[in-house]
Amino acid sequence: MHIAVAVHDTSGHNRSTTFDEDDSVRINPPITAKLSKAADGTCTDSDPKPCGDVELQLHGFQQNGQVACHFDVSNGAGLPDVVVPTTATGDGDWKSGKYTSSGASISVKCETITDTMQW
Repeated sequence: MHIAVAVHDTSGHNRSTTFDEDDSVRINPPITAKLSKAADGTCTDSDPKPCGDVELQLHGFQQNGQVACHFDVSNGAGLPDVVVPTTATGDGDWKSGKYTSSGASISVKCETITDTMQW
């Protein structure tokens, strides 16, 4: 990205009135929160299907921080609000533990970033 700056000196000291500065600007990748189904080793044949973990993957959040996430669930068992720690790259991961609410609509909001999935 190119940034041009114009400065006008009105002091009367005969200084240069304009200059051009070219500098690279780092644009971060998008911040995302993604819900998905993950395997859970404690699921058995007797568990209602589908059985697994609700997995939340965060990408691009603040580095080495903590991200508060709120879940809303329709037609299924609720999920608790969680605080997900992030790594030096701003990524984080959370899993619910065994979840079996077939047909549940699960939404998450982490700061201002949202995602929804159908279980």
